[in-house]
Amino acid sequence: MLLLLVGLPAFPPLITYALQEGLKAAGFQATWRAAGGYLLAGFELREVRLEGKGLRLEVGRLQLGYNLLGLRRKELPLRIWAEEGDLHLSWEALLPQE
Repeated sequence: MLLLLVGLPAFPPLITYALQEGLKAAGFQATWRAAGGYLLAGFELREVRLEGKGLRLEVGRLQLGYNLLGLRRKELPLRIWAEEGDLHLSWEALLPQE
């Protein structure tokens, strides 16, 4: 049973489901060909298209690493790495002036 609990965050369908729901809740639309990694520490996506809120990303490979223990200190250290693609940002949409 313990092995199942430790291994579950590395299960690709769970990673895909968690990302789809999180991105949908944040107002983003995304597609990717494959997902992998470990949900508690980071993940990797292949052939990614992400769009929403002043951001459009198309990359061959996207890695996102984080440390969830930082949330106890109200911070979330991120490491983002993208390969073979384009990123388009609209600063006005991302950071509205009010």
